[in-house]
This record gives sequence, structure tokens and C-alpha cells, in this order.
Amino acid sequence: MNFRNFLVCALCAAPSFAGAQSGNPQIDMPTVQKWANVSVAHYHVEASFHQWTPVSKRWAGSEGEVTDSMTVDFDWDVNRRSLVGSATFANGTSSVAGMRSTLKECPASEIAGAYEHITVTSAAANAIGGVEMRGTRTYAPTKSPLECPASNALIATPGDEAETTLTLPVADPRMLGLSVTGDPRVTVTPDHKSFTIKGTDGWTWTMTPTIVK
Repeated sequence: MNFRNFLVCALCAAPSFAGAQSGNPQIDMPTVQKWANVSVAHYHVEASFHQWTPVSKRWAGSEGEVTDSMTVDFDWDVNRRSLVGSATFANGTSSVAGMRSTLKECPASEIAGAYEHITVTSAAANAIGGVEMRGTRTYAPTKSPLECPASNALIATPGDEAETTLTLPVADPRMLGLSVTGDPRVTVTPDHKSFTIKGTDGWTWTMTPTIVK
């Protein structure tokens, strides 16, 4: 089962939580009852990124150990799985801790400027019950072995920009009643107030929903 289908199945199962036996140690009944009839929730999301990723648009074999972060806030229609109003976001600053070459016969590049993994400029609900964020990736200027394997000389390459997108998966708040979600990438905090979702793209999302109505 893929990640999107897991969230959909969990959402479909959520209304049945209220009918579960209160003695089930994997279900927190006060949380289930709290969220049972909620139609709109506010989400505060803290996101962090950590992954080896290409930092030069001119030399694909140049990877950096990149970290990044952002915060996102939005109101969410729980039943329609869509935004209510607009999302707001605050971009963090990327950092590159080290460089490596993905080609064993070529040396690693040297980074010569700033790399920004994503600078979000807009956000909107998508067709699969998540929030799609659009923005810009700023590739760093580097010194890279553009003629490798013929030569290992490092040649200056300019920075560049490219449009990019990022999908924030929105977990149904009724899942907060679970202690075990059935997917190791999705965990619920012991106080049943937040989710942590670890994506396969290097992003980790910690989301805390609160009741609007």
C-alpha cells in the first residue's frame, strides 16, 4: 500500500473508531470523541528536510548534504479534504553540510555560493487531499569536474533557478485517536495531539491540528 492510499484508508476507517471497544490499548477514546464531529480544523505544520541532493544544475553528479525547514498554517475541511481560505507559510534557510560525487571516477564539486532547496511562493489544495506548494529552487554556483572522466579539473559553473513543487500530505485529525497507525512513516505523539509524517523525499512533517468548528 502506498502512502497516499494509507491516508485515504485511515480516513475511511476513522468514523468506526467511535464504535471500537474502549479497552483497546491502541485507541484513545477521549481523543476519538473529541474529533468525532469536527468539520474544520486548523493545522500548524513544522517541516524539516535532510537529504543528499543535487545542488548544481550544470553537474548532476554533484550532491550536497542539505537541510531546510519551513512552517505552514492553514484551516482544513476535514470531510471534503480541502483548504478553507488560504495557507500561510514561512520559509527557512537551507544549509549544505558537505559535498560528494555520485560518480566514483570523478571528484566532488566545491560549492561556491548559497543553495536554497525551496522557497515557497504559493500553496493550494490538490486533488488527492494534500496541499501542493509551488516555489523556486536556487542552485548554487560550484566548481565541478565538467570534463570528467577525461579530466578531474574543477571548472566554475554559475548558479541557476528552477520552478519546483512540494506536496504536504494532510493526515485526518481523527487518526489522533490511534496509538499505532499501521505505517512506520506516520506516528502519533503520546499525548495524541500531533502527527509526525516522514516522507521518502527527505521531508519530515510534524502537524498539530486544533478544532475550529
